[in-house]
Amino acid sequence: MALCPFLLLSFHKNISKPLIIALLYLLAIYICALQHPAQFRMTTIIYTALYVFLLVTFTTILYSEENVLTLNFAIKLLNRLIWIYILVVIAQQLFILIGIRHFTPLNLGGDSYLEVNRVPGLSLEPSHSGRIMCVAFYAWLKLNEFQKGVKIDIHYLWAYERRFVLAFLYAMLFMGSATAVLALILLSFYFINRRSLLILPIVLIVVLFINERVEFKALNRTIKMIAVVSEGDKKSIGKTDGSAAYRIYPIINTIESDISKKEFWIGNGIDSAKNKLGLIDLRKSKIGNINDYGFICYTLLLLLIYSCAIYRFFSLETLFFVILMSCTLANVYYSWGIMIIFTIIRYFQIKYECGNLRIEECDETE
Repeated sequence: MALCPFLLLSFHKNISKPLIIALLYLLAIYICALQHPAQFRMTTIIYTALYVFLLVTFTTILYSEENVLTLNFAIKLLNRLIWIYILVVIAQQLFILIGIRHFTPLNLGGDSYLEVNRVPGLSLEPSHSGRIMCVAFYAWLKLNEFQKGVKIDIHYLWAYERRFVLAFLYAMLFMGSATAVLALILLSFYFINRRSLLILPIVLIVVLFINERVEFKALNRTIKMIAVVSEGDKKSIGKTDGSAAYRIYPIINTIESDISKKEFWIGNGIDSAKNKLGLIDLRKSKIGNINDYGFICYTLLLLLIYSCAIYRFFSLETLFFVILMSCTLANVYYSWGIMIIFTIIRYFQIKYECGNLRIEECDETE
């Protein structure tokens, strides 16, 4: 990531719109952080800058170099990425089944939460893998849609990609993440049409029936969390699912913010939402580092996201950003990785809608 600014200069001599927004965002968080000198930490801002330049550099190279990423290659890359996650999940389950809980080459660190039906995949924890796999699969669907010129439906997947889809569903459902189950629910919106609306109630009944027999923990957690969130009681959310509370509290706290206070606009300083033990205080946390740098900086961050990664505001990408990422793009690897995937979708969607997809990119042969 440290080389990204140099790559940016070598590939693109002109100042692009994403670069301008990125520089304004970094300048803004620097100025806002300086308003609270006791909490100022330059290393945090530099780390943020590395992620920002990674996204801007990737976007710039993608649009500057013709065919630097072809549609065929992108589809294969996403397919391979998902398969690797799937195989690692299965391998981790087998290792735990035979009693091996610590095997670093397979990303098993002996964590207390590890069970046969709760493994991290290639990420730090199951929920991270669930997010990445869901967005990667969505991108795979969209790119196939651009390649074939029609929306991918369930019948096509069952006829031509059955093994891949079943393996994906297995990994998502049995890695033990409620976030992964929620991600699948969001992903299902891609397939919704008049015909599927008739089938959906039947599918839900079957799933709930199976859940009654199997006691599927991740699904039960998801159902309970949806029920509690609909009530809007923050205390109940924390008691029901502490992990999910870290994603839901910031959204509720932001909605309840007092916009008349200057802290809402310029923030309270770096890590101001953390307690003395260095843990996040759920009573203070807000989306998008608003608690640290304020809403002005967050607005610039949104401009960066929608100029580089997400093509349309009303889209599944936005829904993923709001629900799976809590409207936040912090110094966390998976969130910026997801933005890179969104950038790939945006790039090919623009070419597709403009009729600029090259014939060889749409060739389905290996």
